[in-house]
Amino acid sequence: MAFKLNKNDTHLLGLIAEYRILTVCQVAILVERPTRSTRRRLADLANANLIAIDRYAYDGGLGRPEGIVSLTPRGMQSLREVQGIDAAVVPGEVGAVHVRQLGHDIFVNWVRLHVRHAARLIPRLRVHFEVPADALVQVQDDRSGNGRA
Repeated sequence: MAFKLNKNDTHLLGLIAEYRILTVCQVAILVERPTRSTRRRLADLANANLIAIDRYAYDGGLGRPEGIVSLTPRGMQSLREVQGIDAAVVPGEVGAVHVRQLGHDIFVNWVRLHVRHAARLIPRLRVHFEVPADALVQVQDDRSGNGRA
């Protein structure tokens, strides 16, 4: 049976694109579902080549490394078709990051998740994460050696 992308999957792909890289546990928190069922759906998306799930012990701890989720070029194309994401945004800019910054990006996402949770608990607290309009242009410039000082 062919894989069918549903509305929740599209939302999930959008979250992965927004956060760039997430642990399976972080995804479960974002979609407010149990980790086990989230892991199963992520496996379905990975089998459809919409996301990549890699294992990496970013914290250097013992035990099984946690699954790290990122968007694939096919997943980005799917988002473009459904959500109208600009064609100038390339998968490398929203997908996997360099291994040296992996731990940092995961930690930043934990901070974002905690702030988001605090905003739910405190109704008067308003939180808005904003990406500068030229952020993607700057990333492209940095990669080509024309970065800004």
